[in-house]
Amino acid sequence: MNEKEVKDAIVEETKEEPKKAKKTEKEPESTNIYNAEYYEVELELSENKKDDVVVIINGMSYQIKRGEKVKVPAAVYEILENSRKMDALAFRRTQEMAKDFQK
Repeated sequence: MNEKEVKDAIVEETKEEPKKAKKTEKEPESTNIYNAEYYEVELELSENKKDDVVVIINGMSYQIKRGEKVKVPAAVYEILENSRKMDALAFRRTQEMAKDFQK
């Protein structure tokens, strides 16, 4: 594909209607995070990661001490998992970009 074809393809993609989210048949039983199930987590404690982690959801703060097992609501667990995945993705992409400069 040459440069013009790539630009044309990008323009075409931006013209498309955004996809709408599908409605679920049944609403969740409870959206209250206080009645949610709990998960046990232990955040890594290392030389670079010593500080506690604070997660704030709807005005509620959760301070999670590194290196200790603690129970957190499902919503907090989901945020921690998403953060861990994004950190791993950022690290991989940084490594890939560094390879380009090493050549």
